[in-house]
Amino acid sequence: MRDKFLDTLGMAKKSGGLVCGAELVIASIRKGRVLLALYAEDASGGTKKKISDKCSFYNVAVASAGRPMSDLSHAAGLIRPTAVMGVTNKNFADILLNIINQPKNN
Repeated sequence: MRDKFLDTLGMAKKSGGLVCGAELVIASIRKGRVLLALYAEDASGGTKKKISDKCSFYNVAVASAGRPMSDLSHAAGLIRPTAVMGVTNKNFADILLNIINQPKNN
């Protein structure tokens, strides 16, 4: 079964609407380019706090991607695992937030 979240993340990357890596995401947040910051479920507590604090200060949406770094990195076509991604395209940010906020059917 396909993962719509990861598919959308991959499309965002291919379209140039995704920034990857904590420092690049923070720099893009400061420049007002990031609309949604995502962190991997296995990101360190310090990384989660750093990104959450920066997003809170700059009034940027932030959420757990609910997936491990390896899955996020693979979906974005990255060689190295990365814990943080920033979505810079409004349409992709809205789609990803909708997917994250959907109730889980277990």
